[in-house]
Amino acid sequence: MARHSKSNQIREFLTYEERARWAGIGTQSERLGADSMRSFDSCCLCLQFAQRPMVTPAGYLYCRACIFENIVEQKAAHARAQKEYEAQQQKVGASSAGVQQMLESVTAEAFVEGHDSILPADRRRHSEVLSKKHHAIER
Repeated sequence: MARHSKSNQIREFLTYEERARWAGIGTQSERLGADSMRSFDSCCLCLQFAQRPMVTPAGYLYCRACIFENIVEQKAAHARAQKEYEAQQQKVGASSAGVQQMLESVTAEAFVEGHDSILPADRRRHSEVLSKKHHAIER
């Protein structure tokens, strides 16, 4: 008797008990029970007989009240999600504005410190340097 590599049983056939234990596994009746099946004229949302039925172009049947209630709930959920997103964006914008302002102040301080070392220390000498540059430009 040949043994299959993926089978951990010795026999090539199933016993009555094994066959009875595994009878429903993987069959169509086991996967789709009576609870998962709806009747032809029932609403897809409430699974009851459709009151004032409405049909989508795809062929789904709904109660008028159920579909309108579902649409209103979806719009409210979308509005809540939109408000949360906007609040998050405001927090991110505020924090990025603070970082931007800090970066600009550090850049300005670095610029001033760098240029202070180039210019003369006293104002009189500074004005002399500027007037010499101005005369050189005029010539």
